[in-house]
Amino acid sequence: MYTQDDLIETETTTTAADDVSAPDTSGAAVRLLEIATRSADELLGEAKAEAASLVMTARADADQLAAASQAEADGLTASARAEADQMLAAARTEAEKVYAELEQKRTEQTAEIARLEQVQQDHKDLMRNHLTDLLTQIEPTPTD
Repeated sequence: MYTQDDLIETETTTTAADDVSAPDTSGAAVRLLEIATRSADELLGEAKAEAASLVMTARADADQLAAASQAEADGLTASARAEADQMLAAARTEAEKVYAELEQKRTEQTAEIARLEQVQQDHKDLMRNHLTDLLTQIEPTPTD
């Protein structure tokens, strides 16, 4: 940037240039260009430093955001796995309950089938005995 000494020197050179010839004016112009160049270089350096600082801050923010997102994703994954495990355990418990009920019904129905088969056999035997008795009553006896 410009300093007060640079401006005073430029004004002095400009005032002196009024009394002197054109080469002093070109010297003042050269001096002014040097000041402008130095000022531009300083501004460029400051801009580069600020840009680097902004990039570092943005990277740090991005890293922090990525870490927070990863932590949240890990938490959600763990929560989902726990919920899935609970649902699976509940489903297994329900399946075991249903299987036990089916086995009980199967046992009951097998017993009922056995009872009905026994009733059938008893009925057949009873009917056979009854028919045999009837047939013996109907047949003429050889003594008659």
